[in-house]
Formats: sequence, structure tokens, C-alpha cells
Amino acid sequence: MKKKIVITLAALYLSASPHAVLADGTSETLSLERAIQEGSGESPTLKKYGSAKDQADWGKNLAFSGFLPHVSLLADHDFSAQYETVPVSLGGLTAAVPVVHPRTSYGAEANWTIFNGFANIHNYEASRDLFRASEQEYSRKDFETRKKIELAFYNALAAIRFKEVAEENVKTLQENQTQVRNRFDAGRATRYDVLRVEVQMADANIDLERTTDNVVIQRKKLAQAMGLPDDARALDGQLPEPNNAAKVASLSKPELTDRQDLQAAQLRSDAEGNKANAALGTLAPAFGFKADYERYDDENYPGQAYGGYRNAWAVGVFLRWNILDGGESIAKAKIAQASAAHAQHEYDEQVQSLPAEFELWKRRYVYSTHAFETKVQDLNRSEESFRISQVSFQQGKNTITDVLEAENDLFKSRAGIVQSKLDAEEALINLELTFGKEI
Repeated sequence: MKKKIVITLAALYLSASPHAVLADGTSETLSLERAIQEGSGESPTLKKYGSAKDQADWGKNLAFSGFLPHVSLLADHDFSAQYETVPVSLGGLTAAVPVVHPRTSYGAEANWTIFNGFANIHNYEASRDLFRASEQEYSRKDFETRKKIELAFYNALAAIRFKEVAEENVKTLQENQTQVRNRFDAGRATRYDVLRVEVQMADANIDLERTTDNVVIQRKKLAQAMGLPDDARALDGQLPEPNNAAKVASLSKPELTDRQDLQAAQLRSDAEGNKANAALGTLAPAFGFKADYERYDDENYPGQAYGGYRNAWAVGVFLRWNILDGGESIAKAKIAQASAAHAQHEYDEQVQSLPAEFELWKRRYVYSTHAFETKVQDLNRSEESFRISQVSFQQGKNTITDVLEAENDLFKSRAGIVQSKLDAEEALINLELTFGKEI
């Protein structure tokens, strides 16, 4: 019960701080939900993977065209021509008869490949796997983008909290410095006391400058994670308290089916395997149906003039067998097989590293939770110790060194609470990325 009261008091102390220090004069604020919403719409990375998904979708349509008939429209017109001639014997006389060749013709041709070594089937399966992989990759990047924004948001919040702690430390030291100088002027403090305060004051000012710079840096990183050039809105939110240690400690190993990136890697390996089969399929005979229609003129032939247009057509089947292509099909198949092996090795590598990542972030979260609980208790002790040291200093029982040491402990406790919260949130976000879903 006492532990819960201490944690509650510490939370009230931290929540009393302002939400942000980077307001641009407007009342508009930026919450975590809004940051994620805006970032999901503006992220260049997410847009890139969205375009890749659209590309893969059209690739699937392209591969499906291999099952459908192909029809082409044709047209020709010759402005000038020298016709071939054929020698024809007519009653002992030989005449050179020009070959029939229309000046103008138009028509259509169609072909429908029924079998080509199953290359069309394997190409479609490969494109389908690539589309599914792009969908999985987009989902994963969307999840990663949201988590990246969440972590950047909490880093920016923590930077503001660290700055507030540093400001409070400087303010308290300024009060101590004033008291010591007054005591020194009155002959009740030594030169050592004055120098001791000045040294700690200088360190506190440097730390304040560092934390102030870090606020700017973390806000820039947050804007970058959201896909924005800059953002100066005040942050609206609090660092979450780590209170899921029991739940996290009970988690078992991640399921591979929850990791969209791993599923995408497996699908890409399958797609390359289908590409290899499609390349080998081109070595088999291909046959199908064909049809041709032509409408042509028979005017302006040397020595004859029939006038008008005539029709020509043909319907039948075709057989093609590419028995020698210089090794092109084999090379394409080997390239695809090597790509499939590469994708499979990447998949195996990621799966192999998964248990270590899981244990790392799981244990780090549990540790950070325990550290937060300890820091809350330390804050309570440090506040009481600092109060006692100030009272004793006013009564002449303690020196300024005792007060400065107590204040330093108080500063570390306040900063420690913020750091433990941030560490726990970072561990939880990375653990969720390892799992591939919210915890």
C-alpha cells in the first residue's frame, strides 16, 4: 500500500509540469494520436511502399494476360514499290509476271497460347506472391512507422521533462547561491562554500543548455518521423508509467505468422522459385490457336487493273519450339534460383535473430519497470533528505556541502524517473516490433 502511494505522489509531481516548451504562439497542440495520424499520411517511406504495392498489383494483371488471347490491328500502305517477278512459260514464251503485292492492306490477327511449358502459370504465381509480399511489407512498414512516431514522441516528451528538471535544479541552486553569499558577507560561510556552490551552479547551467538543445533535436526528429519539414506545436501528453511487467514477463516467443516482414520474405522466396520454373518452361514446345484476317487492294499492278479490295483470312493452330536460345532460359532460371536462395537465407537469418531480440527487449522492459519503481521510492527519500538538509543548514547544523549533495541526489532521482519511463517505453515498442503486433 505504501509503495502505491509513493508511486502516485511521484506521478502527480511529474504531471504537474507543463506539456511542452516549444509553442509557437498558438494554442494548437500535438497529441500522440494526432502525430500518428498525420505521420501515416505524410511518411515518404509509407508512400514508397504503397507505390510498390500498386506496382506489384499491376504486375499480377500483366502476368494474367498470359492466359488470354492477344489481338492486334494491322495496316500497311506503300507509296512506291518494285515488285518481285516470277518467270511464267506461255506457249513457248517466257514472261516475267509480277508477284501480287497490295499497295494498301489492313486487318487483324489473333493468337491464343494454350500451352507453353506452364510458364504462364508459374509467372502468374510469381506475380501473385510478389503482390502478397508487397501487401505484407506495406502493413509492416505502416506498423513500424506508427511505432517510430510513438517512440519519437516520447523521446521529445522526455527531453522536455529533462529540461524542466534541469531548470528546477538551476533555480534551487540560485537560491542556495544567494544564501551562501549572504552568509559569506556576514562571516558565517567560508570561501570554500561559495566556490562549491559556484562549481555546481556552472555544471547545472551546462546541463540546462544540453537539455535545451536536446529538446530542439528531439522535436526535429519527431517532425522527421512524421514526414514533416518541421513542427513547433506544443506536445500534449505524458510519459506512460511502466506497469505491464507481469504481462511482459509471461510472454512466450513470437509467432512467425504475426511478423509481416518475415511473411513477405518467404513469399518473395517463393516468387523467385516460380520465376525459375517459368524460365525453364520456355524450353518446352508452345502451341495454341491463331487467326488472321486481311483486306487488301489489287489495283495498280503493272499490266493489270482489277479494281476494288479483296479479303484474305486464315484460321488454324501454331506450334513453336525454341530448341536453342544460347542458354538464355537456363541463365534466367539460375538467376531466379539464386535470388530465391538469397531471399530464403534472409528469412532464416531474421528468424534466427528473433529469440535473442525477444529476450533482450522483454528483459529490458521488466528491468526498466523495476528501475522506475525504485526511482519513485528514491525520489521520496531524496525530497525528504533535501528538506532536512536545508532545515539543518538554516539551523547551522549542516554545511552547504551537505545541502548540495542532497540536492544532487534529488536531481538524479527526478531525472532517473524520466529516464526509466523512457527506457521502459522504448523497450516495449521494440518488443512490439519484435512480436509484430501491439502488446
